[in-house]
Amino acid sequence: MRGYIRTRRGPTGTTYQLAVYVGLDERGRRRYRYDTVRGSRREAERRLADLISAAASGDVGNNRTARFGELVDAWWEVSTSDLSPNTRIGYRGILDRYLLPALRQRRLDRIGPADLERLYSQLLEGTAPGLQRPLSSLTVYKVHSLVRGVMATGARWGWIGSNPASRARPPRPRVAPTTVPSAEDVSRVLEAASLISDELHVFLWLSVALGTRRSETCALRWGDVDLDTGSIRVCRTLALDDRDPKRVLPKDTKTHAAAILPVDERTVALLRRFRANSLRRALASGVTPTGEAYLFSAGPDGTLPRHPDHFSKAWSRLRKRLGFQGVRLHDLRHFHGTELAAAGIPMTAIRDRLRHSNLRTTSIYAHSRREVDREAAEAIGRVLPTLPS
Repeated sequence: MRGYIRTRRGPTGTTYQLAVYVGLDERGRRRYRYDTVRGSRREAERRLADLISAAASGDVGNNRTARFGELVDAWWEVSTSDLSPNTRIGYRGILDRYLLPALRQRRLDRIGPADLERLYSQLLEGTAPGLQRPLSSLTVYKVHSLVRGVMATGARWGWIGSNPASRARPPRPRVAPTTVPSAEDVSRVLEAASLISDELHVFLWLSVALGTRRSETCALRWGDVDLDTGSIRVCRTLALDDRDPKRVLPKDTKTHAAAILPVDERTVALLRRFRANSLRRALASGVTPTGEAYLFSAGPDGTLPRHPDHFSKAWSRLRKRLGFQGVRLHDLRHFHGTELAAAGIPMTAIRDRLRHSNLRTTSIYAHSRREVDREAAEAIGRVLPTLPS
């Protein structure tokens, strides 16, 4: 029998997650017995030895008395390998910050819908274990969705008789209204950015001109830019490496959709100048960038892309300077969609340009189109004859 110890360091301290191989199930898949130790490494090693001894004698334990933390460890081991790094990072944060501090040592068969609803209320109020501030209803709903998935796996494995989260009632998620900057505000932002650095100026300009997500803008390579035809191919994004969030990895876009987006003449002129400056700096450093070079890179050869957080931090500083406290970097994408709708561009074309998976997502910009339709109706009304009295 084989076993291992995995050390995890979180906001509540160091824990040791144990796993012991106990054989194959009826489908020929490996089965493990899991446990969690909050104590010293020596205690974890002693507990692992006990589990290996029990497994060798055929006693694999009764999972009906397993703790929530054990189920989480087992679920994480077998159910998250095919998830994207960003999703894994998000799930790990929810588990370590909100679920495990409250439920880690609770027996699965003693967690009911009332216990989960009580935890949701504490998260909303900011009184849950380890919590420093209240969470939004949308975040608590995400907590509920994750615990429901974990518990569903436990029920399918026979660790619990039924899924208590499926009977728990989460808070209704309330999405905060989107703050779309005005055209005047966007002009102020771009002008201010041009005084800080060419890189920040071009990054924000493309965010507005293309409506790209920040990770998609960071992932643009010069081989994606065709200055002769005035078009840019958006075909990848940057995902955080869940083993080291300071690193990023190229991957498909969020909806796995690629697009070749035409851009206007001023954007082409800006990119020509930015390209010339980039080549000048590279040649001065003794390197010659290729088409694989990223537009936004800390190195002159462009082999490594900028981390998306680099521009988020720069945006925060710029936003504070201009007094745009309620405007996010992502709202430049909303500005793009809103302006297209206001110009009368069909929703299907906006959907394709923003690479939404369906029109329902794009419909958030329909209000701008309705305003244009109202203006059109009023214009027609002004030329209609006066009704007889």
